[in-house]
Amino acid sequence: YSVWVSDPPIVGKQYPSLSIGPFKRQDIIVQRYLKRTLQFPTRGLDRLTQLAQDLASRGGAQKTPFEKAFAITAFLRDSGQYAYSNEGKVIDDGVDPIVDFLFNRKEGNCEYFNSSLALMLRTLDIPTRLATGFKGGSILPGTDIFRVEQRHAHVWVEALLETPDGETEWIVLDATPAARDEDVENYGDSRSSWQRMQDSINQFWGEYVANVSYRQQERSIYAPLRELGLTIWAGVRRVAELVSELIGPTAAGSNQPIWKRLLVGTVGLLALVATLRLVQILIGWLLRNGSWLQGLLGGSKTRSNRSTIKFYEQFAQLMRKQGFERAGNQTQKEFTEGIRLKLASQNLSAALDEPLARLADLFYQIRFGGQDLNEQQLTIAESCLKTIEAAFAPPQAKPSGS
Repeated sequence: YSVWVSDPPIVGKQYPSLSIGPFKRQDIIVQRYLKRTLQFPTRGLDRLTQLAQDLASRGGAQKTPFEKAFAITAFLRDSGQYAYSNEGKVIDDGVDPIVDFLFNRKEGNCEYFNSSLALMLRTLDIPTRLATGFKGGSILPGTDIFRVEQRHAHVWVEALLETPDGETEWIVLDATPAARDEDVENYGDSRSSWQRMQDSINQFWGEYVANVSYRQQERSIYAPLRELGLTIWAGVRRVAELVSELIGPTAAGSNQPIWKRLLVGTVGLLALVATLRLVQILIGWLLRNGSWLQGLLGGSKTRSNRSTIKFYEQFAQLMRKQGFERAGNQTQKEFTEGIRLKLASQNLSAALDEPLARLADLFYQIRFGGQDLNEQQLTIAESCLKTIEAAFAPPQAKPSGS
C-alpha cells in the first residue's frame, strides 16, 4: 500500500535557516512545525542522551546526521542487545518508560524501539517524527484483495536528513528487529479455521453488503438479478409454449392423449412455480435475518461504534459553519492539524490544540481501534466540543455604563 502525507513546504537544505519564499506566515508555520519535531523531555533522559552521543561518535570519525541516524537505527535493530516482544513488563516505574526499555528490560514492541530512536535523534538535533500505520498484509484466498489486519499495525520513524546526494527530505527509519515480522506471521498461522472462515464472511459482508458502492451493486447484484430474471422469463415462455403445443390446436394431430399432454404441462408449471417460491423464501429469509447475521459477525459492534462516533459528526458540522471542510483525501488528524495551523494567526491555536487532538484520537479509537467510548471519554468529547464552540462564539457586547 502507499501512504501520502503533506509535508510543510521545505525549500533549502539547512535547518533552521530554511528559505521558503517571501511569505512570513509560511515561515512561521514551518519553523513552528520543525521546532515540535525537536522537542523532548528536559528531565529524566540523561542516560538516553549519553547513549545517543556515544553511538554517534563510535568509531572516532566525524559522522554526518545521516550517518548518525542509521548508526543508532542499526544498534537498536541489529546489535542483539534488544529483543522484540509484545509482553514486555516495566521493571522500574520510577524512570521514563523509554529509559526503562533501553537500560532495564531491553524488550518491547515497535513503539518502544522507534520511540527510543526518535528521542535519541532529537537529542542530536535531528528533526524526527513518529508515523503510525500498517506494515504487511496477506492476499485473501480466492480473491485479488490485499487484506491488512490489526496485527499488521506498526510504528516507524521519519527523520529530516540531508542524504549523501545533497537532497534534504524525510527519511523512513525502522529500528524494529526482524522478529516482529515473524511474530505477525506466526499469529496469522495460529488462528483457527473458524476464525479464518469468520474473517472471510466478514469480508464478504463488508464488500457486498455494508460498504457496497453503486458500481459494485450494479456489477454484483443488479446485473446478475437481471440475468436471473431474463433466464426465468425465458423459462416461463418456454413452458407456456410447451403447454400451448400440448393442448393447443397444433397438438390436434399428436398421437399423445389429451390427458397426458395436460399432465405434462401441469407438472412443468408446478415445477416452475415451486422454483420461484423457493427463491422467494430464500430472499425473504435473508431480508428478515440480515441484521441477525450482521450481529453474529460483529455488526452490533459497528452499530454501537456509529452511535458513539456522532460526536465527531457534530464536530465536522461545527467546523463547516466556520468554513472548514475536510477534503476527501484528508485523514481526521490531518484535518484537525490543518485547522490548528490556519488558526495560528487568530490566537486561537493554543487554546484549541488539546481539544482538536483529543477529538481526533477518540475518533481513531472508535473507527480503527474497534473500541467504544466509556462514559468518561464521552464526557471528554462533549467538553472538547463545548470548548471549540465557545472559542468561535462571537464576543458579547458589554453593557454601557449609566
